[in-house]
Amino acid sequence: MTFILRHHRAFFENLGQLHDLEVSWDGKGGMPLMKKALLSAMEFFGRRPDLIFGSKADPILRGGLQVGLFRGGMDVCVQFCPKGSIQVSCHKPKKRPDFMVSHGMVTSALLKKVETFLPFGVGDLMLDVEQEGDVLLTTPFDGFKVLRLRKNDVPGGCRLFMGRTGAIPGLYAFHDALDLPEDLPFDQPLTGWDRLSDLMAAYRAERVRAVETEAEPTPA
Repeated sequence: MTFILRHHRAFFENLGQLHDLEVSWDGKGGMPLMKKALLSAMEFFGRRPDLIFGSKADPILRGGLQVGLFRGGMDVCVQFCPKGSIQVSCHKPKKRPDFMVSHGMVTSALLKKVETFLPFGVGDLMLDVEQEGDVLLTTPFDGFKVLRLRKNDVPGGCRLFMGRTGAIPGLYAFHDALDLPEDLPFDQPLTGWDRLSDLMAAYRAERVRAVETEAEPTPA
């Protein structure tokens, strides 16, 4: 079975486990995921399976669900209330307004609105396990734990990916660093005097130059 099929099955199985939680599972009166919220989540992600990659699902108050992910430089949050209503919000640093849409249930109209901000295939992600040469972050954040540099696989230079934990332990959703919001906590040491924030800045500058070079007209 491919990584994609295994990952998607594990994601939906995890939702089922949240539904099976005991009352006060957190010792603070937390409720299990309510059935209507579960069905709404299964409907939404069944029709947008591309948004499962790199997502993190957490139960919220009174039996709801919150799923967080990153796409297109945006911080994306999908919330399902206990009665099955849904809210999708997208925030991009230094850009306004934020996108937000909600409805009492998952509908084709809602999905079409979501697609305007989150088109199918947005972002450059790959599922993979940790490989030799990957670098573990000194201080993991928002589920990101692994750094991967791929050399010479695109015109104009290297690709920098960051791996986020997902539904299967040890399997990461690797995001192109340019696809991540600029306000994530990148300012941390890597090795020696090098810092992740410096590497990110250099990579962004290099990719911008590569895109500009590709866009230049070919001499006659």
